[in-house]
Amino acid sequence: MKRPQTLIVYVFAHFGRWEQIVCCSHIFLCFLLLYLALLCYLLLIIRQIVFFALILHIHLKYKNKQEMKKSLFCALAALITVTAAHGQDMIPNESFLIGSVKFTMVPVEGGTFMLGHDTKTDDDFSTDGPAHEVTVGNYYIGETPVTQALWTEVMGTNPSKFAGQDMNPVEHVNVMNCRQFIAKLNELTGRNFRFLTEAEWEYAARSGKYSHGYTYAGGNDLEKVAWVHYNSNEHTHPVKQKAPNELGLYDMTGNVWEWTSSGYARYGKEPRLQPTDGGYRFVYRGGAYYTNERFSPVYHRSHGQISDATSYIGLRLAMDFPVTESLEPPEPQE
Repeated sequence: MKRPQTLIVYVFAHFGRWEQIVCCSHIFLCFLLLYLALLCYLLLIIRQIVFFALILHIHLKYKNKQEMKKSLFCALAALITVTAAHGQDMIPNESFLIGSVKFTMVPVEGGTFMLGHDTKTDDDFSTDGPAHEVTVGNYYIGETPVTQALWTEVMGTNPSKFAGQDMNPVEHVNVMNCRQFIAKLNELTGRNFRFLTEAEWEYAARSGKYSHGYTYAGGNDLEKVAWVHYNSNEHTHPVKQKAPNELGLYDMTGNVWEWTSSGYARYGKEPRLQPTDGGYRFVYRGGAYYTNERFSPVYHRSHGQISDATSYIGLRLAMDFPVTESLEPPEPQE
């Protein structure tokens, strides 16, 4: 009889111990959750402090209210548009380092759009229309025009009229100079950089499938998105100082015109694929530091001879997608 009593006491004693362990576990879990809640709250406070410190810094740096508003607008526009543009993309930006110079290529998902503009007013140019349907494929585009720093790193010289400013766009380069630059860049990287076609340029300037239908690349307020006649003092400026467009591309409007690979010809009305290369006169796009609103819309086009090199024409790179890459989600496997 003694053994069963001992066994019962033993079982009840251990059952009570397990209750204590469970109770202690619950208390520990409660303290852990409380700690995590306090940590999250602390992080929110830190975020608010950083935000107000940034506002104070901008206020102290820009005593002029107008300059402060422009600075805030550019910062917020860059954050919002780049987040919106790339939140759903399958392929990220791709960056390259040539010597000490870094540059970034942005993926663009191709599509069909209306290239050009139907002439309706005296301010419109007949060569900008008629608007017609064009299809482009996927490609990469330079986040900015080619800078003097990148050109110098690749070519060893800087042909720019406004030389000495590494982050300013390179200019005073003709089509043949640009071909030589691209060939050397391809040797250094093993990738297939090239000119943009005219259709690819306009599609990206309009922000592709993210387009809000703005007149200029990034908005309808020309001076907020571009260096042009009214604010440039008749010279180029460092890239990425103005608000980007919806794809996160800078200086698509203003600063320097940008050569394309498309030979100049008047538009037709029929739907077609992007124009083929060729000819002795090539299209350049985007406007420059001396242009006004007439020459700055995303649909406006101009052209020059293959040997033309001026202080207002530069270059923006394109790059082919590797065959294995796609912006579409992968097919489900059975």
